[in-house]
Amino acid sequence: MKIFVETDGRSDTADAHCLGSTAHAFPVRLTLMRKLIATLSLALSMLLGSAGVSASSNFWTGLDAYQSGDYATALREWKSSAELANANSMLMLGVMYEKGQGVPQDYIHAHMWLNLAESSGSVAAGNRRDVVARKMTPSQIEKAEVLAYKCVRKGFKGC
Repeated sequence: MKIFVETDGRSDTADAHCLGSTAHAFPVRLTLMRKLIATLSLALSMLLGSAGVSASSNFWTGLDAYQSGDYATALREWKSSAELANANSMLMLGVMYEKGQGVPQDYIHAHMWLNLAESSGSVAAGNRRDVVARKMTPSQIEKAEVLAYKCVRKGFKGC
């Protein structure tokens, strides 16, 4: 007895005696599993895609506000976007703390945000963080690194 099996768009046959007594259920299980995987993949891509759009739109809204001098709005938008691990928003938060724009000047928080941005993929953030680090004591750098670690552990929420 031969059973038709489709995997990755290719068709194949298998001998029933190789599949054991569950040979009759194999195509049904494979079809159900394929549908389940497709459904989960679609749901996950929609979820992640919408998070990326939200993080991106918050970044651009924040950039518009920053460029017009509305630092309070920029801070709010970028913190929201940073919670979704947007490296550009983290970079700009670091710049705001470094320069004291809309927040008290704070090299520890500047270093923390720049460190997080670099670890999220921003090369520019790493270069900027190194510049900020030259203005800090070893103790301050250690505090910044601890804050960054705690922020990652909290999933970037409330940093």
